[in-house]
Amino acid sequence: MLAGWLFIWWRFLRLALHRGQVELAVLGRLALFSPTCPAAKLAALIGPAYWLGPVDLIPNSLPYIGYLDQTGFLLGGLVLARNLVPDDRVRAIRDRLPPPVLGAPITLVFCHCPKTAGTSLFRALSHRLGYRTSYLMRRRRPNLARLQRRGFAFVAGHAPYGHYRDAGPLDSRTCFVTFYRDPRAVLLSRFAHMLRHWNDHAATRHFFGTELPARGLARTAPEALQLFLARYGEFDASEADNPQTRFAANHFFGPLDSGHLERAKETFAAMELVGCTERFEESLRLLAYRLGWTRLTYHRLNVSGSGERIPMTPALAAELDQHLALDHQLVAWAAARFDRDYAAMVADCAAQGRPLPEIELLDAEPPFRRPRNRLAAATTLLPDDWRWWLGTRWETRRRAATASVSRRRGAGDRDRS
Repeated sequence: MLAGWLFIWWRFLRLALHRGQVELAVLGRLALFSPTCPAAKLAALIGPAYWLGPVDLIPNSLPYIGYLDQTGFLLGGLVLARNLVPDDRVRAIRDRLPPPVLGAPITLVFCHCPKTAGTSLFRALSHRLGYRTSYLMRRRRPNLARLQRRGFAFVAGHAPYGHYRDAGPLDSRTCFVTFYRDPRAVLLSRFAHMLRHWNDHAATRHFFGTELPARGLARTAPEALQLFLARYGEFDASEADNPQTRFAANHFFGPLDSGHLERAKETFAAMELVGCTERFEESLRLLAYRLGWTRLTYHRLNVSGSGERIPMTPALAAELDQHLALDHQLVAWAAARFDRDYAAMVADCAAQGRPLPEIELLDAEPPFRRPRNRLAAATTLLPDDWRWWLGTRWETRRRAATASVSRRRGAGDRDRS
């Protein structure tokens, strides 16, 4: 525990010193002494103008506090001058002063198509590569070069390969990985996820808590899923049809055609590994082989419960397939590639006389739940991640307090009646 806290403070101080260096460079080179940014220079004159002017809010004759007003105006003018510097000029300064490297360069990027066993894979790889050097994207998609300068060895999140490709040239040493899954299972898992967290959003609260009971439908009825798919845009920031093709082609809105399917195949072909959720252990074995590992352990995490599963009927299967025509073609292509890659691995290991990498499913408590590992993972959070985390915690507490007050009022009304 002590080592974890010392690491946090060491990392904080190094990043704080770097941030101070950047701010001083921006203030000196741009706000004060460059021929550009005239608004910033005018703001910087606020403090000297007040100091030399006739107004004195706090008399200088007062001991200890006589010059607080002059100091405040000087600092306020400098802060305003810094904020008036254009963002593009600030980025140029930051690029010339890269932050200190706090770990190994990025070696692995997991492009996580939602609902393809990403949680289990991220925890397995972060345990193998180190929690302090494994970054999980939350809301935003940070720049890969900046994450690399911060020392991350493993990056995962719901960012497609096209996002990284469009952001700039990719390092040939970086290994990109994604997973595919049976198309019907992806839509069913999305519905199960919404059902599991139905109380977290206003749209799902109304759908599962009010609309379905009013229609006389159970939450796991096939008709509920059909209604959910018809109105999917109300619940998620994408469209319901062909989610894996949309993710691989980096095209989340608008109609799809055969061109997007070809782009998705090109994306899969450019990646080091395209694993299969239904063949998870074989996919881990192939990944370990590509990375030169002899053993990899994992846990099954975020698995849908029996109360969230919908019985498959012929009508429901036909309804799902209407939304998944391109996904079925993409998954068939990816499955053929996976079979070829796995067969090549088996043949290569046999030719070299070495065993296949060992993959073990652990039943014990996941190591991530240990306090020291949670503390190490907390050091990877960026400022926006902390804002997201605090916001979700605040919203959870607010909903719990509101529900408690509603239950008490309902109990009071029943007692009076």
